[in-house]
Amino acid sequence: MDRRSFLKTSLISSACLAPQIKFPYLFGAEKYAGPNIIIIRFGGGVRRKETIQSKYTYAPFFNKVLMPQGTLFSNMIIRKGEGIESSHEQGTLRILNGNYQMKKGDEGGVFDSHYQPDTATLFELMRKNFNLPEHKTLMINNEDRLQEEFFTFSKSNDFGSKYKGHVLSLHRFKLFILRNKLKALSGESKAKKLMLKELKKLETFSKKINFEIEFPEIINQFWANWYKLYGDSGLRNERGDRLLTQLSLMALKKLKPNFLMVNYNDPDYVHWGFKAHYTRGISIIDNGLQEIYRFCQHDPYYKNNTYFVVVPDCGRDNSRAAAIPYQHHFGSKSSREIFTFITGPNIKKGKIDNKQCDQIDVVSTISHLLQIKNNQTQGKRLAI
Repeated sequence: MDRRSFLKTSLISSACLAPQIKFPYLFGAEKYAGPNIIIIRFGGGVRRKETIQSKYTYAPFFNKVLMPQGTLFSNMIIRKGEGIESSHEQGTLRILNGNYQMKKGDEGGVFDSHYQPDTATLFELMRKNFNLPEHKTLMINNEDRLQEEFFTFSKSNDFGSKYKGHVLSLHRFKLFILRNKLKALSGESKAKKLMLKELKKLETFSKKINFEIEFPEIINQFWANWYKLYGDSGLRNERGDRLLTQLSLMALKKLKPNFLMVNYNDPDYVHWGFKAHYTRGISIIDNGLQEIYRFCQHDPYYKNNTYFVVVPDCGRDNSRAAAIPYQHHFGSKSSREIFTFITGPNIKKGKIDNKQCDQIDVVSTISHLLQIKNNQTQGKRLAI
């Protein structure tokens, strides 16, 4: 469906989408007293140089304001090995389940590179251990990386989709809108056929992995409220990583998640060929991190009861001779050099740990902060 056709039908279900929304918070999660976890995936691949090195940083809030409030593990690496890639998809999975062993799915086609977690993710661990409802563990995702929307659950027999986290993204919003518009239509029409075609396209990937995307009632209410504020034209809401910040802030206000992962990705636009796409992407993430952190510092639900974990999915090359000097697909030393920063209750402030550590150590460390026994990760606990 083209934008014009979509806009023509945008008012069909507005009557049922527009009412003032009241968000029920009593969904059984109030027994969990914290701590809360917020993971900022400094994604799209970033180097240490433009982030944690003060002389060259494009992330002044993170570098000058936030880093003194916690502990920086400045010598984190992605190890070398057969099948281990310095990529967004693998890096995101390592942050979530702390393992290097991963297998590609068998869905084929354009998504044949999709990995499906074999061991439990942090979403599943939190939901199962603390009996949290789905909307209390959230991933905020970029629609350009659709496969990552299915990283909130694993193929583990002891966990799996029954303990999945929920995903908020522009892709999910489009699903919500189309499904509601189709409910409002009766009979057959050209508009309905176009919407059914678009819906089938949006559901292609989830169908290939035999997963049905469902919306709990509180998520339906969330998207109805979003629709009331921004419509569905795409002209009133932000785009790219600014949209992820916008979604994150609304989720923190309305859904009060105990676990939130924000999959920032704008620096990856450097593949278009300009350095400014990379450095500007870092600045946009830095602004988003500032907004999210400051909101939590003033909100009683999160203040003094939340750990922030900032970690890239991968690094980037340092090839000055390359036409695009910031690649990450060649497994260079720089593309495997990352970092992790942690701040929160009882975390040492202003500490920089230069000992070599591994990306898979993030999960072991978060499990320790949550006092969850996690035997499924290969990582070690960081010295916090």
